[in-house]
Amino acid sequence: MPTELVSYLDRRQNWTEAHLDLPKLTDRRLMQARNAKPGTQGNNDFLEFVGDRIVNLVCALLVGEDSFSPDQQIIVDRLVSNNDTLGRLGYQLHLDTCAELDDSEGRKVVGWSPYDPRPPPKVLADLFEAYAGAVYEEYGWDVTQQWLSTLFKPLIEKANEDFFMNRSRISSRLLSRGTYATHERLSRPAVEANFGRFLEARAKKIATMAEPAMQALPRSTKFVFGPNGDIVTDCDRVEIATHLVKFWICEIFMTLYPEDCQASLNRSHLISNITLLVSNTWSFGHLGFILELGSCFDLEDPDFSLFDKSIGSPGIRKKLAQAVYAVIGWFYSQNTQVAEKWGIGWLVPLVTRAYDLIVQDQSFKYLPHGIGKVDLYANVLEDMGRGPEIPVITTQDEIDARLTTMAPKAA
Repeated sequence: MPTELVSYLDRRQNWTEAHLDLPKLTDRRLMQARNAKPGTQGNNDFLEFVGDRIVNLVCALLVGEDSFSPDQQIIVDRLVSNNDTLGRLGYQLHLDTCAELDDSEGRKVVGWSPYDPRPPPKVLADLFEAYAGAVYEEYGWDVTQQWLSTLFKPLIEKANEDFFMNRSRISSRLLSRGTYATHERLSRPAVEANFGRFLEARAKKIATMAEPAMQALPRSTKFVFGPNGDIVTDCDRVEIATHLVKFWICEIFMTLYPEDCQASLNRSHLISNITLLVSNTWSFGHLGFILELGSCFDLEDPDFSLFDKSIGSPGIRKKLAQAVYAVIGWFYSQNTQVAEKWGIGWLVPLVTRAYDLIVQDQSFKYLPHGIGKVDLYANVLEDMGRGPEIPVITTQDEIDARLTTMAPKAA
């Protein structure tokens, strides 16, 4: 039996001309948002990535405005921001019209309708996220948030009805996934190890810069974890903070490396690898160790005060990572603007270092800024004295200036 959310989405009369009047895009950006052919020149992979960050964050913040419990926050958020909902939304907004799809995806879209018992093809959700990413590139946060809020608020209302009517059934299905903290590891051990050494070398600076956020954490806070290591207390704050961090990383990347945002191929893979390296539980667990957040664990937790122990265990890192996200969530809930400014500043060195390491890695096939050889970029960094033991930031201006001076030699 369809849920209230699905029934609302599938009724055509709910989608008026006002909803169908999408924010206008330039011809170039509109063409890119519609190009859903993977691996082709000018495809929408990067816009989809950006849109995913924004859609998840806007949805989580809107849901948080009316939630009465952490469970409600997480469940309603996941009901509204999943691919099924976004796919139905993309269908009702006619985003498949004029879209460039490969043959197999095109057949799936043509063969689907809201009356189909199957979920919508994922490419419809991808097209919606790509359009959201394009709107953000075109207009920025305020316009994008306002547009998405208009679409999501009635969906959140219906999802809340589903939550209260089918709480036990929905809860067991959605809460079993744990938090949105990413446990996946980067498939490049050497890069991961170098990033870990960078965090160790910068530990004191990281701790000092984190003080404003740590001060926002109530002194009485005790983090409690379930049997599988997922946080029980503050899980709603962790959920929002994971979306915040991923969005901040995306903002930093787009600001510091605009040339890479214009690249036609592999750019989504570059930013996704950077996001994974910086924000997964392996790296954030290391940050939690630096901030000694084990002292905030419940007294009965076997890992209480684990800042005196090793952080080699994935289970310990998972707990510490969620504690860091909880700290960020607390800070953001108390002072949104200050927390956002702090968060971006705290993450800039991490994102920049992750970028340097990933671009240098020979197994990552990426040509930055149109340079003919990856090793030229690596030589620039080596010439500038970059190494995992030197915790300094190399700005893009510095790199570009050095490339300019090296150009005659390279020729």
